[in-house]
Amino acid sequence: MSTSQARLSQYFSSQSSSSPRKRGIDVIDLTDDDPSSKKPKRDVNPKTTQWRFDPQIAIDQVDSSGSESKKARHEAFKKKLLLENNSLFINKPSGTRDSDLVEDERASDSESDRELKKSNKNISYSSEKRRNTATTNARRADIGPSGKSYTPLEKQILRLKEENPGTVLMVEVGYKFKFFGEDAKVAATELGVACYPDRNFLVAFIPCERRHIHLKNLLSRGHRVGIVNQIETAALKKISDNKNAVFERKLTHLFTAATFVDELDSIDDRQSVNPPTFLCIVENTKSSTNEKDVNIALISISPSTGDVVWDDFSDTTTRLELQARLAHMKPSEILSLRGGLTKPTERMLRHVVQSSTETGKVRSETFSTLMSYTDAFSFISNYYTSKASNRSGELMAMISGFSRRVVIAIAHTIKYLSTYNLADALATKFFSKFTSQSHMVLTANTLNNLEIFQNATDGSTRGTLFSLLNLTQTKFGARLLRRWVAQPLIDKDTLQERVDAVEEIISSSSEILVTLRQILRKLPDLARGLCRIQYNQCIPKELAVLFSAFEKIAKPFEPFNEISHVGFRSRLLNEIIFALPTLRPAVKEIIGAIHTAEALKGNKVGLWTDSDKYPKIEETAMALQAVEVDLLDKLKSSKDPIMLLI
Repeated sequence: MSTSQARLSQYFSSQSSSSPRKRGIDVIDLTDDDPSSKKPKRDVNPKTTQWRFDPQIAIDQVDSSGSESKKARHEAFKKKLLLENNSLFINKPSGTRDSDLVEDERASDSESDRELKKSNKNISYSSEKRRNTATTNARRADIGPSGKSYTPLEKQILRLKEENPGTVLMVEVGYKFKFFGEDAKVAATELGVACYPDRNFLVAFIPCERRHIHLKNLLSRGHRVGIVNQIETAALKKISDNKNAVFERKLTHLFTAATFVDELDSIDDRQSVNPPTFLCIVENTKSSTNEKDVNIALISISPSTGDVVWDDFSDTTTRLELQARLAHMKPSEILSLRGGLTKPTERMLRHVVQSSTETGKVRSETFSTLMSYTDAFSFISNYYTSKASNRSGELMAMISGFSRRVVIAIAHTIKYLSTYNLADALATKFFSKFTSQSHMVLTANTLNNLEIFQNATDGSTRGTLFSLLNLTQTKFGARLLRRWVAQPLIDKDTLQERVDAVEEIISSSSEILVTLRQILRKLPDLARGLCRIQYNQCIPKELAVLFSAFEKIAKPFEPFNEISHVGFRSRLLNEIIFALPTLRPAVKEIIGAIHTAEALKGNKVGLWTDSDKYPKIEETAMALQAVEVDLLDKLKSSKDPIMLLI
């Protein structure tokens, strides 16, 4: 035995003899070469023996208990483990009773079993915590910024705003139109109405009778406005199954300044002379490495008058050609490819957008992907086939004559205006080119320096050349004069014809001209009225006014056999007067088909004179009468005093 081992053994021996042994710890003689050959001395102290683990005793107990008890306990532990985790179902061991398993489970409740219970408890707690968190988050989603829960109306507003991003919503609530949240701030800023907090939203409102005025003010400031109407009445909702739910509302109209076609009796002078126009621009660079020289295609349309103007031209670094066209067209809304324009063009358009026009601020819209020529041509063909099937061949023949860029611009214009139900404005063959050999194109600098349409002081029309020349009696006459001033004639023969007509109008005392002046002075805006018919926006009262106006034009003059029989020296005057009586057959047929008196009352049911020609109208009217009778019966049986008053 080594010296170190002997010293270590002596140390433990001395410690053992000098102090009593604690907690039943046995002394192992490290000097023995085979310590395992000797059994450790057992502590005879009963208190320490009770809690001390003795491997030999444990082995003896296992040997004496037999394998059956061990297997039963093992199976019971397995079943307990698996059942508590709800993962599998374990059958009982054959020949084992439930009572035996219960006793064995109790016997096997060791430290590992307690750890398992603790783990399962933690799992249950985690699952419960996740459920509580989800519930809390759901509750938080129903809580607004004020700490109060969202009302059904507020939830409806949130959904409408999510469905219509970037749109100011005018929401019909009872007898008012309300603005919520950021829209209320816009209304307060642009309209000067009061804005106040109400639960989770800022709210502003306007009375229903002034909604049209406020709508036009918002549009003129460059906003896109959506009208949200209640599509349920209070009386019907009172007796419906969802009487306790919020009124159903939906977006019924969507407008921008360029896509808003005002009513026929509007007296808004901002749109009478120079109505808002929509412009789509498509640009191609002549070289992939040079942004200076480009080819540009434009489509300009005025939905209020139906005028469609196109152009395709080349431009240089300064973009003077583009600037001139923008100065003449005065767009209220510009559509272009997002990120698809050169920097000089972007700068030019940015300058236009940041400045105000005669009709208000300019709005900018973009699309993400430019159509190919093939896709654009196919898109236009499908549209014309569905909208103007009897003239689709004629229209497509006209489209085929345009450049590829113009065709692509027309396709994107149709696609965009379809959102506002105004694409029908392009279902026409009356496309006019901006430039022609008979007209001069005044540059933007010329228009500004000579103050032809806007003065240099405040940008209004006061004191301008056009304001001095404009003595017209009709709105469509003022628009025609503006076009003539903006694009002076340079063709000598055409210019002389116009001069001759003006001289004869001034000097002649013909009864025909006197009668014509009286008729024209009281006419409504015929161009706007025809456009409202084309867009299905015309109400019965407007129909009656329009048809009466055309009848006034057609009746005073008897048909002429030849143009020369009219009797004027001016060829232009003879052609104009000769054409007026030719309207008689068409006007007579249309007016004979409607009851003018009922149309003036706004009665759609009694509008048509021949009910057999439109049987669906009669069927619908009878169905409505049946519903009204049923509704009145229910109202009479109601005990609600308010309902009895309806």
